[in-house]
Amino acid sequence: MTRAANRRFFVAILTAFACLLVQIGTAAQAPTPQAADKVPLTDDVFKSVQILKGIPVDTFFEAMGMFASAMGNDCTFCHVKDAYFDKTAFAQVTPRMQRARQMLTMMGELNDKYFAGRTRVTCFTCHRGSQSPVSEPDLSIQYGEPYEDPNARDFPVETRVTADQLLDKYIQWAGGAQNAPNLTSYVARGTYEGFDTAFEKRPVEIYAKAPNQQTARADGWPAAISPCRC
Repeated sequence: MTRAANRRFFVAILTAFACLLVQIGTAAQAPTPQAADKVPLTDDVFKSVQILKGIPVDTFFEAMGMFASAMGNDCTFCHVKDAYFDKTAFAQVTPRMQRARQMLTMMGELNDKYFAGRTRVTCFTCHRGSQSPVSEPDLSIQYGEPYEDPNARDFPVETRVTADQLLDKYIQWAGGAQNAPNLTSYVARGTYEGFDTAFEKRPVEIYAKAPNQQTARADGWPAAISPCRC
């Protein structure tokens, strides 16, 4: 296993802990890690985005593709035709773009009010590949055998402690962000559960020392998962 793969494995284990007990040893100041590359956001790239602000550009393009699919059309159904040849023309506002913004606001309000912020109402809920919402009942759907898409996936919303909350608590316990450069080693003990453990909690120990030493010990883990050492 390469050092880069070891490092990714180590981070994944750390963020998965349900509980974390940390023992910290301090020594000489460690080198400041290099900042990760910033993910481009819609606000930084596009000129006329009003609703889908502050999201990664890749996610924005995926949403645009879903909009087009729900309408049974392509991008220029809402955008001007010149956008085929001039990408800057995508910023030109059209009546259909304004209507789409109203629809996004409406869907957001419905999902927030009735579904606790989960994405349950989408463009496809009503349009289903048509330019106008489908209002006529489809008897084949209502009285026929339900169709199940084998490729459909439902991603439940994680309601437990998030990785950010866990790491923020760790940094606070360690003396705050201002003290982070002085931390050169630690030992973490906790439990891990996931698909690879059939969601059974398994004990995990992680040892790390600056600048690039780390190892993990996981009791009872599947043979396909091996601790990382470097």
